[in-house]
Amino acid sequence: MAVRATVSRFPVDTDAREGSGLLWGVTVTPFAAVDENGNSPAFGSGGDILPRCENCWAYFNTYCELEQWAWSCSLCGTLNGLSSAAVERYSLPKSCAEMCSSFVDLELPLDGSSEEAAMQARPVYVAAVDLSYVNYGKLVTVVYNASLVVQDKFATSYTDIAFQTVNCDQPVICGLTSVESSEEFLELTKSALLAALEALAPGSLFGLATFSHKLGLYDIQGPIPVVKNVFIPPDAEGTLPIGLDDVMPLLQFLAPVC
Repeated sequence: MAVRATVSRFPVDTDAREGSGLLWGVTVTPFAAVDENGNSPAFGSGGDILPRCENCWAYFNTYCELEQWAWSCSLCGTLNGLSSAAVERYSLPKSCAEMCSSFVDLELPLDGSSEEAAMQARPVYVAAVDLSYVNYGKLVTVVYNASLVVQDKFATSYTDIAFQTVNCDQPVICGLTSVESSEEFLELTKSALLAALEALAPGSLFGLATFSHKLGLYDIQGPIPVVKNVFIPPDAEGTLPIGLDDVMPLLQFLAPVC
């Protein structure tokens, strides 16, 4: 990620900072392609065995003090032990990305079947478009809250990105657009979606859903898009009477971006 400070210089100690009256902070761009200096990340493997602080759960990095059998967290100062595998790994620091750069991209091993592995290796983008003429406030809340942006794992089933659940722990990125039912607004929405598709990296997975008094799931993988609708009962309280997997399989709903 890219981290940029609000000022180029900082007071030497707390007293100097409080006396100067400067407001200090940083802006952070998670998952940036380059850091604040325009440098690309150092790539490596072993992301699943990267040591974490036992106190604050921060990851081991180049700012941590490394000893033979332990390391000190650069955030909280806690002394953490190293496993024998980590000791052997860090005995050759130049071969470890996390020892060479503070900006790293480490691979994680894939588990499960080949189909699940293919799904887990790609980010998922879901565009939810409001086609209702009036503002269905409760419905918008249901869809939006279910599509929380969390960047730790990848969606492997509808239960991970289903619109009726708010405990989503998968990296579903939902573009929520309010659209009146006029042709002009629909054309603007279409143009925005096409522009978003052009910006996605090849291999990403993209799905399109619309909602008003019903939820529409689009199969956009074929030559002619197909939509399957699920009517939402007026008394629905954040849940649907049918599972989305029964309406359209996830692999049919998510189309790979070429």
